[in-house]
Amino acid sequence: MYKKIGIGIILCVFLFFLTNIVMVIVENRTGKILIEETEDGKVVVLYDKQNHVIDTVSCIEKTSVTQLTDDLYEIAQSVGSPARYVFYYDIKTCRESEVFFNPILIEYQYIAYMEDGELVICDIFNKDMYCRTIARDFTKTADPVSAIRSITLDGEGRFVIEYYQGEMYEIVTETL
Repeated sequence: MYKKIGIGIILCVFLFFLTNIVMVIVENRTGKILIEETEDGKVVVLYDKQNHVIDTVSCIEKTSVTQLTDDLYEIAQSVGSPARYVFYYDIKTCRESEVFFNPILIEYQYIAYMEDGELVICDIFNKDMYCRTIARDFTKTADPVSAIRSITLDGEGRFVIEYYQGEMYEIVTETL
């Protein structure tokens, strides 16, 4: 088994550096994620466990894939500090989230982001399951989500939000 993995890694490195066509980011028994070079540029390709293409997403040079849990991956495209577009892929269930701008991930289940000066907290993959908009006097910052210091879940499943409020950057902690 280790010999197969070693050969697979060597093959991937060989393909990437010599041909720069395919880079295997993730490959396991539940699916895989590839970054491929096409005539139109680079793309992220999401596969299921039967090796069927689930989606193909255009990407830029600064695209990263991060494994968050055994099944959850974050695909991020940086367009400058701190601007990034992110979507999530559950490799086991083949669920793909929508694209979020500068999101905050909460307990690998929820996502928070700013929209029109309001904080939006939703289920990563299904806004119909849970989605809430929170309007407060968030401090105006260059990156609106920077007004949010942290969001966690307490032992009862409630959101605990710590944020900057107003022009004086007053720190407020609130449980919702």
